[in-house]
Amino acid sequence: MDATFYVWLEVTDDIVFTCKLYEAKNIKVLPGRFLGREGMGEGYVRIALVENSEKTEKILKEIAVFMKENH
Repeated sequence: MDATFYVWLEVTDDIVFTCKLYEAKNIKVLPGRFLGREGMGEGYVRIALVENSEKTEKILKEIAVFMKENH
């Protein structure tokens, strides 16, 4: 991949979501609050789309399943 693209996903709690996603699926995302000041980014996670398209699609589908199972 020649470039990096990010998806911002709205979640209830970015820290809790990040930890639970990693524990359940071994998928790493970044809590939005780590990237902003004074609460900016809180309630969002940033997903970096840096893998090939096949792996990216698989991971995004796994995140969708995780979200259905946990909300």
